Amino acid sequence: MSKVKEELQKYVKALYQKEILDSAGGNCSVREGGKVFVTRRESSSLKQWNLDEDFIIETDLTGKAARPEMQAFLTRESHVHYRILDEFPHINAVFHVHPKYLLGFASLKADMPIVTGLARDWLFPRYIKCIKDEPEVSIRESVAVTKYFKYLYNLNPGSGLACLLPGHGAVIAGKDLRETFSKTEALENNARTFYYMQIIKNSNFYKEYRGMSLEDMYEDWQHIQRTEIKDTEFYFERKDVEF
Repeated sequence: MSKVKEELQKYVKALYQKEILDSAGGNCSVREGGKVFVTRRESSSLKQWNLDEDFIIETDLTGKAARPEMQAFLTRESHVHYRILDEFPHINAVFHVHPKYLLGFASLKADMPIVTGLARDWLFPRYIKCIKDEPEVSIRESVAVTKYFKYLYNLNPGSGLACLLPGHGAVIAGKDLRETFSKTEALENNARTFYYMQIIKNSNFYKEYRGMSLEDMYEDWQHIQRTEIKDTEFYFERKDVEF
């Protein structure tokens, strides 16, 4: 198996283990030079994302399979991948995933607010948009995703490219597989954190805590500030540590 196929195999397996991909579907692709490697249909249901070489299809940039007999096994959402890759020369990996926490927002057809520092570090906008409801796996859906990504890119070329598909999942794009994996995980963690925030906000403890005065909240802070700690040199100032 080629190196690029091995890398794709590694990341889709990790996505499945993290319950970001499931056994119901999803698909991932990566571009290398003039080729695109995309996970084939039924990678989820037949393989549970433990892919061998025949479950990663090599195509050209137009979606034509290198092995003609594999053309029929291209994923239904493949046109989303090829349209994004065609529009963005700096994007080389596209994930369509079914993350269990992000799916809550997608099923409600609601934008997801960005609440974690990690998601903000990836330059995602304040909300991850749930795009307009278009027929699933249609050309119109792929156009809607790509237009939204172009809008984000025009606002900020460094913006994180991601959106929710109504009732369906999410699409995330990045410069390579590692970046796209990290962005996807950051968004799923953001969704999970948002849910936990709602649970905490509705708890009796939080309501009581918010009713406290600032003096009550931080009654031990002055004591903590008086606690002495030993000064130490920074590692980069030490002569006994090699980097």
